Amino acid sequence: MFTEEDEKKLAHYGVLGMKWGKRRGRQASSMTDEELKTKIARLSLEATYTKLVANTATQTRGQALASSIMNSLKTTAKKGVSSQVNPVVEKAVANATSRVMANAAAAAKAVKP
Repeated sequence: MFTEEDEKKLAHYGVLGMKWGKRRGRQASSMTDEELKTKIARLSLEATYTKLVANTATQTRGQALASSIMNSLKTTAKKGVSSQVNPVVEKAVANATSRVMANAAAAAKAVKP
């Protein structure tokens, strides 16, 4: 049945879906304390990074800049303006903020395909 040529061939069929060089995760009971600490620290860092990226991705750079400028204007206006003029300035800053944010949002939508 088998020829000499068949004996020279090397064939490996493996397990369907199995990735080369990938091992399944180890059970916590088989890990040392140091390995567990390292694994927990890594997972914690990854979760923190994901949370930070998700928070920053909601605003475009233009929106973040406009918001930063408006916040600094608000704090400056609150510190340097008397109590009689302060409500007028806050209303003007609020109107300007809403216009800038609306323009930034419209520009961001126009840029996205």
